[in-house]
Amino acid sequence: SWALGQDSNWDLKNYHFYNAFAFLSGRFWLDINPAGRPSYYNPLIDVPYDLLARYMIPQWPRLVAAFQGVPFGLVVYFCLAINIRIFRQQTTLSAVTAVLATVIGVTGAATVSGQPSMRFTSPLLSWRAFT
Repeated sequence: SWALGQDSNWDLKNYHFYNAFAFLSGRFWLDINPAGRPSYYNPLIDVPYDLLARYMIPQWPRLVAAFQGVPFGLVVYFCLAINIRIFRQQTTLSAVTAVLATVIGVTGAATVSGQPSMRFTSPLLSWRAFT
């Protein structure tokens, strides 16, 4: 995330910034459909990013991106921990198998394109899979 820097994708520009801004400024129910259907996505998931990027550390965009990478890093960590536990008694090369399974599990199409530093909410929402 630090190396890739701040993200600038269409979703971020279209509704992630706006939804959090509208929620925090009281405009969420005043502006009618400014970003289309995504205008009505729950804005709470975008509020921490908005607070970091606009108020807390706007002069450090790479640090904001690094904070964005934390949920993905945690997903990778827990995926590896689960795979180690699963493969511990299964094979003679359990550590190698666990690492390979984790690499396969966390390198899908969304992650290869830069997911760790992008302002997508998939890593945050994937926590549900671990509960």
